[in-house]
Amino acid sequence: MFPAANPWLPSEPTPPGGNHKWDHVNSLDKLVRQVYKRRMALLVRNGDIVTASERYVADILCADETITRIEPNIQPPPGAEVIDATGKYVFPGFIDPHVHIYLPCMGTFAKDTHETASQAALVGGTTTLIEMPGPDRNQEPMAGFELWLDKARGHCACDFTFHMTVSRYDDAAEKQLVEIVKRGVGSFKIYLAYKDAFGLNDQELYRTLRLAKRLGVITTAHCENADLIEELQNKLLAERKTGPEWHHDSRPPIVEAEGVNHLMTFAELLDAHVYIVHLSCKEALHAFLAARTRGVKVWAETLIQYLLLDKTHAERPDFEGAKFLMSHPCATGATRTSCGTGCATARSARSPPTTRRLTLPPKSGWANRISLRSLTASLRSKTG
Repeated sequence: MFPAANPWLPSEPTPPGGNHKWDHVNSLDKLVRQVYKRRMALLVRNGDIVTASERYVADILCADETITRIEPNIQPPPGAEVIDATGKYVFPGFIDPHVHIYLPCMGTFAKDTHETASQAALVGGTTTLIEMPGPDRNQEPMAGFELWLDKARGHCACDFTFHMTVSRYDDAAEKQLVEIVKRGVGSFKIYLAYKDAFGLNDQELYRTLRLAKRLGVITTAHCENADLIEELQNKLLAERKTGPEWHHDSRPPIVEAEGVNHLMTFAELLDAHVYIVHLSCKEALHAFLAARTRGVKVWAETLIQYLLLDKTHAERPDFEGAKFLMSHPCATGATRTSCGTGCATARSARSPPTTRRLTLPPKSGWANRISLRSLTASLRSKTG
């Protein structure tokens, strides 16, 4: 895990091999870390603690940026900050596993920065985000990794890590992906869509999952079928059906389901761990559940828009529907209900594997802490 930006510390990394201009900074860096850790003793009193399996009222004591005790009536050590959490819930910091911040995508860019996105995350109690670096087929994986790391490090207010996008697979890409995993990344991201930009062909898909299996990482996947989408888009263009209301028909639910089935074949063959991102429709959900039933090591997520919106939002007149376009498109109301219920049931049945602890070279010691933001940003009023 890559730790949050610390305003006390220099944000520029130490150059590989050292640099004399940084010698005094590195010495000061160690001293400031020690002082900063000592001053961060924190006691949260009388909070209504909510964990994955329990709920109870107690105190939480943190020392050296680590939760050290959870029990009633803890006496604060000298100099500790004390927060009265009476009448408030105390959650562990939430993890958002699907985040795009710096997003150059086929000629467009996202509006967020790591400052704005991470601050918004903390407001909602999210203390760790997993971003998806997205070099395209013409870029080198390591260059993409370094670019996204440079964008985030020193600017992200919460902890972060990456799903590393694999947009092509050859000998050079494989060597770089192995090195990126050594740097601490524990998951890949692949696209079965966006042909000629990010999408993998079947040989690349096979080799990516084979590498992931060998390295012990999980592969997250956008499941569609790039060739089917291209044919459907060409048909709609020929018919002059280019408004937002036709987006759904350019990549209907059956195309997402085909993508899920396709991924399941490769995952089952290679015994690889895979994770389906933004599952959006009942057809894809059924393919996912069928694969789990036969023992495929697969997990899935859905996103809030697929539970609250449907395809009629994209059909609003005067181009208003364009505000509701995304890929996958929103489906029907019946699909909405099935997707939410199915993903919740599947998640509760079996948890994904524990992944490696992610580190930020060369200061890997920071990864061993538990962020105090996990407490302070997650205090929530029961009435609010």
